[in-house]
Formats: sequence, structure tokens, C-alpha cells
Amino acid sequence: MESSRIHTLRLSPEEVEKFQAFFMGESGLVFEGRRLKEMERAIAGRMIELGVSSFDQYYHLLGRRDGKEELNQLLLSLTVGETHFFRTPDQFAALRKYVLPELIERARAGSRRLLLLSAGCATGEEAYTLFILLSDLIPDPSSFRITIRACDINKDFLEQAREGIYGERKVKFVDPVTQERFFHRLGKNRWQVKDELRRAVEFQHFNLNEPDYSGLAKGEQFDLVLCRNVLIYFNLETVKQVINKFHQVIAQDGYLKKVAPVAQASWPAIRVGEQR
Repeated sequence: MESSRIHTLRLSPEEVEKFQAFFMGESGLVFEGRRLKEMERAIAGRMIELGVSSFDQYYHLLGRRDGKEELNQLLLSLTVGETHFFRTPDQFAALRKYVLPELIERARAGSRRLLLLSAGCATGEEAYTLFILLSDLIPDPSSFRITIRACDINKDFLEQAREGIYGERKVKFVDPVTQERFFHRLGKNRWQVKDELRRAVEFQHFNLNEPDYSGLAKGEQFDLVLCRNVLIYFNLETVKQVINKFHQVIAQDGYLKKVAPVAQASWPAIRVGEQR
């Protein structure tokens, strides 16, 4: 790919509006301000890769019935999958100390069922970290029915998550005991999660712009939803819609943990029952 050509292709104001509306309608993603340049470069890169000569031609390619795979390739360029195990340790410490023990005790006294969701899971580190935390907190995990679901719009990320192979930097916050328990070392700088961990997480392709989330919940209600990494791509109105849809599939006393889209400031975990 000729990187110099990418920087010479420029969207007109009308084309910017067309692509902005398309991304909003298809995925809920918002590209404004500095992110407009990211959108323009990603589109130009895909056009050069495919030999497409005009933005209008590429726009119509995306809108075709068979354009979904190309949209997935474009989204791969536009969404950042930068994450690692135990990212933001303070937040996972709060989950370990406050939220998860409460959910575990409630499940122990009732159905012994726990259903958790990592939304916008990227390459899976957050979802796998959740199971590691639960394994540390539950001395008798086999007596519980634990399901961790993880979803993302990016199919390539999901394939990496299912494979469970990570570089050294991804596991830098994992202590040696946990590494020994849950990971195989494949080489000097590569690790793979063990089968126990891979079996614990259900990865699913899902667009948070869908009108309802019944396809995620599958007739059940989540005890905990983590939505920490994806809301930064949405505008405030879309964030409100996403949160409202999550409220429909979270248990009355479940928790929703999210990150603010403005300045990426951390919002506290919300007990859903207090919001209804």
C-alpha cells in the first residue's frame, strides 16, 4: 500500500457527512473532530487496497448487500483493540473487593448461577480476566454455573480472542502464580490461555447499535455488564440508548460498569436496581 497516496486523498464536506451518517446508522460509531482524520485515512487505505478510484464508489460498495465483509475490514482499521489483562488495575481491584463478592454470595444463596458480559471485548483480555477473578474468589467454582459472554463488532478481534494467544506486553500485569495457572508459554514473548480459560468465555459477534439486546441475553439476565472500552466511540445520545438497552437485560440487582465517552473519565459501577 502506498502510504503517501493515503495522505493525498481528501473527503469533501458532503462526503464526510455521508460517511458519518453511514457509520452512525450501521454501527453507532461517531467520527468528529480529530477522529475525522482517522476515518479519512482508514477509508483511503481501504480504497487503495481494493483499487477503488473514488470515495463515491467505495461508499456504494459498503452499502451493497455483499459489503458487510468490507465494512468489517474498515472497522478493523477504525476501532482500537489496545487492551491487556487486568487493564486499569484499580477498577479490577474494586470488582474483586466489592462487586464480585456480593454477586457470588447472592448466587450462593440462590440459583448458584452467574452470568457476566464483557461488551466491546476487543481481543478478549477483559473477559478472561473476569474468569480469573472469579476463580480466585470462589473456592468451589464447579458448584456454580458461571457463564461469561463477550461481544464485539470486529470479527478479526473475536478470532484472536478465541485463539487466546498474546504477546508479553498483554500479560504484564499478570502475576507469576496466575500465569502458571492459566497460561502456557509458547515462546520468549508469546503466551496462550489454557483450555480451562478458553472454555469459560463465549465470544459473540454483536453490534451494540442493534435495536435490542435479546440476542446477547438469550432469555437470561446479566449479573454484571462491563462496557468500559467501547462507549468512547459513541456520542452522548447513542451512549444513552446503549445504556437503556443494557438495563433491559441486566438483573434487578445487577451491575453496569461503564466509561464516560467525554474525556474518557471513569464512571462508577451502577447497581441497576437503583436506577429503575
